[in-house]
Amino acid sequence: MSTPRFLVILLFATFTWSSYVPTPGFCPSGESLVRAAIGLSEKEAEYQRGRKLSADIALKNWLLKTNPGFGTENLPIVRTVRKINWGID
Repeated sequence: MSTPRFLVILLFATFTWSSYVPTPGFCPSGESLVRAAIGLSEKEAEYQRGRKLSADIALKNWLLKTNPGFGTENLPIVRTVRKINWGID
């Protein structure tokens, strides 16, 4: 292998791997890295609403493609669970 080609491969590998190498960092003091699991954040709820809309459309399209005679006008509505009770107190 010629020297210039080797250097190009070495340089490419260094840049590629450097983006995946862990680096030391500092955790903020007095701040929890895990939030309490009480409901969804506003961003999570927004994602869930948008995802449900996309999933509903995809389900209707899939059902119609699978069986054109399948009625998709009155599909059941799946409600999201607001609070999960695990029975652990």
